[in-house]
Amino acid sequence: MDENGIRGDFNKRQNIYGKKIFPEEIEEILNKIDGVKESLVFEKNKEKDNNKINAIIVYNEYKFKQKSQIEIKKFLMNEIQEINESLPNYKRINDITITSDLLERTSTGKIKRQKDKKKKQNK
Repeated sequence: MDENGIRGDFNKRQNIYGKKIFPEEIEEILNKIDGVKESLVFEKNKEKDNNKINAIIVYNEYKFKQKSQIEIKKFLMNEIQEINESLPNYKRINDITITSDLLERTSTGKIKRQKDKKKKQNK
């Protein structure tokens, strides 16, 4: 775990509350929200035994052209609240970071999860 409380081993599968979570499964749901280009889901542990699932969401600038960052985040959080109602408690997203910058990728097209988590959380 780094100084921001981000666990580094949430790439493939993570045990939270004794349950297996695949971040790609949640990202797939988030990416279906109108105006979302891509997302990155990760575990953030602020306190011991208090794991939280957070997401970095890349939004489409053209979709939200006339909106402020606050309005965009509010819209996305409302959408996520609806999604959370259909998810088990241990898979629910607690907070998001929004950006219009695409997530960094490897040469094979995979998201560089560690680098993006640290970069976005330090903003």
